[in-house]
Amino acid sequence: MKILHTSDWHLGQKLKEKERIDEHIKFTDWLINQINIRQIDVLIIAGDIFDSCYPSNSALSLYYDFLTRLQTTCCSNAVITAGNHDSGAAINAPKNLLKHFKIFVCGNMSKNISDEILILKNKDGKELCIVCAVPFIRERDVRKSISGESYIEKEKSLVEGVISHYNELYEETRNLKKFMKEKIPVIATGHFFAAGGKKSDSEKDIYIGNLGKIDLTRLSGKFDYFALGHLHNSQKVANLSDIRYSGSPIPLSFGENNDKKCVIAAEFSDENLKDIMEIQIPVFRKLIRIEANPENVADAIESAAAVNKGLLNPFLEIGISCEFSDLSVLNIIHETAAKHGVEILSVQKENSRKLSVTGEIINPDIELDFLSPVEVFKKLCESVSLSKDNSDYEELVSAFNELLDNPEIREYL
Repeated sequence: MKILHTSDWHLGQKLKEKERIDEHIKFTDWLINQINIRQIDVLIIAGDIFDSCYPSNSALSLYYDFLTRLQTTCCSNAVITAGNHDSGAAINAPKNLLKHFKIFVCGNMSKNISDEILILKNKDGKELCIVCAVPFIRERDVRKSISGESYIEKEKSLVEGVISHYNELYEETRNLKKFMKEKIPVIATGHFFAAGGKKSDSEKDIYIGNLGKIDLTRLSGKFDYFALGHLHNSQKVANLSDIRYSGSPIPLSFGENNDKKCVIAAEFSDENLKDIMEIQIPVFRKLIRIEANPENVADAIESAAAVNKGLLNPFLEIGISCEFSDLSVLNIIHETAAKHGVEILSVQKENSRKLSVTGEIINPDIELDFLSPVEVFKKLCESVSLSKDNSDYEELVSAFNELLDNPEIREYL
């Protein structure tokens, strides 16, 4: 039995207002091909299918087109769980229809834990595996707020709530397997920040600071494979081969451009993990940062275009290394870009790369576009002398995160 694990598609994502739909089309084409080539039985998408709670028509169209094409492949089952960017209600809306095509979606946690436990069968009715389909766990799903509760108490309560939920699933599946004739693996999904995970610059904080970093070594050995989403770098957790982030299929920021993008294929013999493989995803479009001066910027753009042949037009960020005021420099940049099929996302003067919240330069090396809303809020706190040592700091950031968790607010960020 073979599974293919992917996550964090972020369909509908824009990078400085540039659509990414062409890259996602190429990815889904490639993925359909890989499913057939590698004879995948079960596809798992572990959250953040969409970039927004209110995805565009083009994003929705691509999603449903992919699910339709999936029916023509050898894959007999698909499990799709919601991430923190998704609307759980929207993911669940076609649930009853999709299950007839053996596409199982889980948008929100249920009061009945058995709703998250799926017994998947192949086209001949043979049991393949059990999947504990756990979506993004919101704080309110596993803990109740208590007046006067400290930050440390909140952290412990949230982490214990998440661990407890997976332990309940483990006990349920262990009891279930007692009545099964065949030995089959148990696979769990999750969408959170695992302790020890490597973060890139494009994930939004789910919880405040270190709050919610889950120590998965406490669950080691209870599931035969743990398919994680949220972090965009493909990676093991705590150096455990059976607990993995697949990562995002395309770079979602310039900081991810050099990351190796993968999906994970895992093969099982009975209930034992037999083999696991990172399948590298081709680069469909390069995101390139270049530093230049007015005299050599045209050559720098031409060089960037030269290494991009055969791919979608690259996206460029250009930093001009000295002061310039002549509009002819911008004209040269855009004329050269048009000539070589390059799309310029931003042009920055080197000495303008600074973040000023209260009129003061906080850090001349930070550009506002590369900071998350939480990071900007933290900088604002620091600018008014509200440091991390202040007892009110964590409460303020926690309140700000609760605002960000509101889908209507997050849509505008």
